[in-house]
Amino acid sequence: MNPKLILTFLLCSSSLFLSESFGGESFYTTRPEDPGAMYLTKEDYPVHADGIGDDSDAIQQAID
Repeated sequence: MNPKLILTFLLCSSSLFLSESFGGESFYTTRPEDPGAMYLTKEDYPVHADGIGDDSDAIQQAID
């Protein structure tokens, strides 16, 4: 399996776990000015973003 894919999965999984553990609020109040950044938003990907639904398909779409 691709090491980058594994690392990305682990980072996404841990960030989802931490956000759920701490109330789901982001530490950051603004997005970084990075033209190459990708955001998992409901407008761009089929995410639930509710801490309950399975967003793994949307995360895979963002990785692909």
